[in-house]
Amino acid sequence: MSRQISQIAIVAQSSQKAASGFARIQTLGPSRRVQNALRQLGLYWGIGLFCVLFPLLHFILVPFFLILGVFLAARAGAVDRAVVDSSIACPECGKPFQLKTALARWPLNEVCQSCRWSFSLSPDSRNLSAPELHNPG
Repeated sequence: MSRQISQIAIVAQSSQKAASGFARIQTLGPSRRVQNALRQLGLYWGIGLFCVLFPLLHFILVPFFLILGVFLAARAGAVDRAVVDSSIACPECGKPFQLKTALARWPLNEVCQSCRWSFSLSPDSRNLSAPELHNPG
């Protein structure tokens, strides 16, 4: 399967300031979406099985993590796009911010490694009609 990558404009918004940049978005195929869902399911079911070791708490924690795993796996499998690269500056300190590879579930909440200020990343409002932005979930 060929990798379909498109570029969109994004905005980093803190409580006081905003900055513009771009992100490269990759379309995920069905096999990659299933892989993301199974990774989430395995992680939370593994935590649930580990919780068996805790007396009394395992009556609550094991069912909680098993149900949470199913919910988060369905949510991860529904996202059909991932952010693979970005170029944007922190709205507070202005230093370049490198976004880690993440599923494109807008808005993305991030913390600047330089100033420790939190901000949210979202598609630029001028691009809301672009097909890259519409995700289920």
